[in-house]
Amino acid sequence: MSRVLPFNKPSWDYTLWKNIRVNSMLITEEEIKFLSIRDVGESSSKSEFWKKEGRQSRINAGTKVIDFIGLNRSFDAWFAYLNLPGSKDRILEEIKFKLDDNHQYKGGKNLLKYEINEDWLQIDWGLLGRIIGAAIANEGSRRRWWKSRGKDAKISNDFWIDMNKKSKSSFGGVKSVNKDDWNKITNFFIQYNLDVESEISRGLGHGPSNPIIISNLGEEMYYTINPLANKNKERMRFAYREHGESGESTEEYAKFHGQLTFSIIKSAMDALKKDKYAEFILIIQGLCANHVMRTDIKQQKIGMHLFSNLAFRKLTRGVVAIPLPDIAKELSTGFGLSRVLSILHAAEIIDWYTVEIEHVNNALDKMKEM
Repeated sequence: MSRVLPFNKPSWDYTLWKNIRVNSMLITEEEIKFLSIRDVGESSSKSEFWKKEGRQSRINAGTKVIDFIGLNRSFDAWFAYLNLPGSKDRILEEIKFKLDDNHQYKGGKNLLKYEINEDWLQIDWGLLGRIIGAAIANEGSRRRWWKSRGKDAKISNDFWIDMNKKSKSSFGGVKSVNKDDWNKITNFFIQYNLDVESEISRGLGHGPSNPIIISNLGEEMYYTINPLANKNKERMRFAYREHGESGESTEEYAKFHGQLTFSIIKSAMDALKKDKYAEFILIIQGLCANHVMRTDIKQQKIGMHLFSNLAFRKLTRGVVAIPLPDIAKELSTGFGLSRVLSILHAAEIIDWYTVEIEHVNNALDKMKEM
């Protein structure tokens, strides 16, 4: 198997899609189901479906197609709105209003002590990719598509429960954990390969997505759960109860981690569709703040290397969709790629297209002549 785009011409992705988009079609649910059942190999780079020669279409017999994927078009509304004059100031003012309302964000007023600036409008795409990767691994396990016990989700959940139990009213009536208790918590979870301190350090340059707010009051240090993370946990508990389940510290809750994560992302996208931009970004930042989980290399590949790659190409060069065979060549995980993409597609995180190989090859030939 080889790439659709020449290895030394990766920037052709924008031009290729521009030239073939009129010939593209959104993939059908029938095709997704077919591929998810049959594409079960451990290495996407060796799959018969992701070759530059294309795969057989399920719609037009005898026709071969190339698959393309890109960031869901719903994200375009966010990028477009941020470019409008005065839009950022309007979102930031609404964020302040929401944080000041204790009914919407309990403890949110404490965040107002810090500067609410344009950092709040920046999505940490790498972190969001990690979150999506962990959710995909968990959801695939729930569907029994691959082997995984959801242990990372349970350990993460146990950390938050421990933080809540040890949090006591301290300065200003805010519930926090003191330095001694914090050390006990972090030392305990390091035994399970969860480096909480590392998770905290990742957010030092991006306050909204930092799981823990650290306050240094003279000789005393306090560690407070980010109110955005608390709000996300509330959303997940509500979604969990909608499944007819109860409780939070059980193995069962961990099994639903992926499904619950995608329900939160869907609620953010629904807010975006209704032009509720402040609500959208607060949901995303809360989801990021709530993520305290050790990173698995397989999850990194399907999250950071797949989703984040789509986001960065869209942001930096306006690339709408890229050839799936080129992505498959770079990935080699224990997860069938079609199944990964079916989860992302159902969650409305990606758009998935097919283009007849004749149109792709004609476009490539013209590009090579230029």
